[in-house]
Parts: sequence; C-alpha cells; structure tokens
Amino acid sequence: MQLDSLDLRFTRNEIIALEHKSLDRALSSEDLALLEEKTEGWAAGLILAFLSMSGRIDHSSFIESFTGNHRYVLDYLMDEVLLRQSEQLQSLLLQTSILDRFSALLAEAVTGNPHSSN
Repeated sequence: MQLDSLDLRFTRNEIIALEHKSLDRALSSEDLALLEEKTEGWAAGLILAFLSMSGRIDHSSFIESFTGNHRYVLDYLMDEVLLRQSEQLQSLLLQTSILDRFSALLAEAVTGNPHSSN
C-alpha cells in the first residue's frame, strides 16, 4: 500500500479535536477552513498555528496572515528539519533553493557536483 500527501492530511474532525486540545475557545468554521487550507492539513503546521494563537484575542486576523514565514514555522523548520541534515545536504539545499523546480539534473547543473542526486 502506498501513502500520498492526501493520506497524511488531518481530516476536519481531527483538526477540530486538535483545536479543542490547543485553544481555550473554538474557531469559526470559516477560520477552520482557512487554517486547513493554509496548512494543507499538515499536523505540524496546525500545531504551530495553534501555539501561535494561544493568548491572542483576534484569531481570524492571525489566520489570515499565517504563512510559512511565521516565526514558529521558521524556527521549527530550522531546528527540526534543516539543522538535522548533513552539512553536504544543507549545502545542496542552499545552492538549489534558487530553483523554481527541482530535479537531479538541475541540482547537478547548479552545484557543479555530478553526485548531487545521491
């Protein structure tokens, strides 16, 4: 059996259950829908959003402005994803970050390393 990104998304009911554990008051159905869209149902994104909303009064404005550029998202990606990679992979990711799309051939062309795809 093969899993894809749709299989890993939280359902609306799972998002609501997580919301109830994370926030002291419920979000509107519109805010939940927008948050689901912005995080693509990704559990870590939802958790980071709920952590960021804790103690805020205006959840709607926060959700409207929530992006991958938010501090908690960037901190998470740096600490839990990027910094756990080898220096070689970090260098490859930095050098190829300018690309709009990614493939082994493009990585090799940009880095000059014929083993970039390994």
